Amino acid sequence: STYPAAKRQEVTNVFREMLALYGRVEQQYGLPKNDLAGAMAMFILTNHIAYGGVDQPPEVIAPLAAQLRSAMASNPQIAETSDREKQEAFEQFAIIGMFTEATRLALQQQPNPTISANLKTAGGDYLQTLLKIDPATMRFSKNGLSVTSTGGGVGIAQGGSAPTGKAAAKPS
Repeated sequence: STYPAAKRQEVTNVFREMLALYGRVEQQYGLPKNDLAGAMAMFILTNHIAYGGVDQPPEVIAPLAAQLRSAMASNPQIAETSDREKQEAFEQFAIIGMFTEATRLALQQQPNPTISANLKTAGGDYLQTLLKIDPATMRFSKNGLSVTSTGGGVGIAQGGSAPTGKAAAKPS
């Protein structure tokens, strides 16, 4: 409803396409269907790639999802979140993550410095908003996410509070 009426059907179709593509990610990496932690892991990874310009092995998605799932299980805010809100957050993370990755891949085929700069900024902003840590300090491995130094905030990788399950923003 936040999009102009003339564009809503087009935007809805794009969102549906991104969710369908995310379903392939679930299958490929063995993530549970409609799993909030899985969608958040993919969102974090794709936005970090967009921010840093450095590919990450997609195999880190499953351990990152497990790390997030564990942190969310002990977060009272998430326990109080309704199933509907969790589903909406899942969809937002999946859509934004897939949209970020699709944009990045399109830029490899047809470079555009302005869009590339905007994608880098958006990726960093999404990560900073969600995790409350400096994206430059984030590292991924077979164990999930770690932080190389304190980024000024409290994030999941620093042993602080887990994300609330609410997406940072809607794609524009």
